[in-house]
Amino acid sequence: MIAHGHMDAYTARNELGLENAARPVFCFERFGRTVTLLPDGRVVFVGGEHEDHYDPDFFIYNDVVVVHGRVEPAQRSDFRMYSDTLEDDANELWKTAWSARGVSPEQIDIYRYPVDVFAPTDFHSATYYKDEGTGKEYIYIIGGLGYPNSIHRDATVTYRLDLGDFSIRRMRTSGQEPPPGDGTERITTLVGDAIEVVDMEDTYTLSLVDLQWSVEDGPVGRGRRVFWRE
Repeated sequence: MIAHGHMDAYTARNELGLENAARPVFCFERFGRTVTLLPDGRVVFVGGEHEDHYDPDFFIYNDVVVVHGRVEPAQRSDFRMYSDTLEDDANELWKTAWSARGVSPEQIDIYRYPVDVFAPTDFHSATYYKDEGTGKEYIYIIGGLGYPNSIHRDATVTYRLDLGDFSIRRMRTSGQEPPPGDGTERITTLVGDAIEVVDMEDTYTLSLVDLQWSVEDGPVGRGRRVFWRE
């Protein structure tokens, strides 16, 4: 379903004899997920939601899907890394990277986590960051909506995905964080060793050195939307 892309959950129910399946059928057609291109050409998909609550296959995912070798080295200079969901990006190469269609199953890794480690997450942001001191690479996952009883409804949660072993952990932050809500309605950018989150009212900055949030009145927007470019 990931590699070939022609089979959504509804089609799988009909073609694979799963019409009476009591649980949602896995599906990679999602909205509210993020897509991140890594400097080595891998593409990382985080979470997302399939359909709405009335559909039998409605599900909010807490997985990470990694597609290896999706972008050749010669193409990488044409890419820009955004924290937004990328379905509507106009760059044709981005559309190629965004889709996992046409790759072999051997090029795909799927990581799933206990819900108390990584809650079902959609409409979040994902920011690539390399710690120049240690050389380690991470994706910081901030905010989201989740289910009505989700921790996302009470606080703006920050997770850190380690790109070395794909372990994930919730980070303890301090200071005044952004209010809970749809992270895709905000502009999230990397500014040095900090992540800047701009909404319609204020600009919030998370220091990646001490994990402390600070806030300034008004949308300052000092950061660039380009996170990495070769």
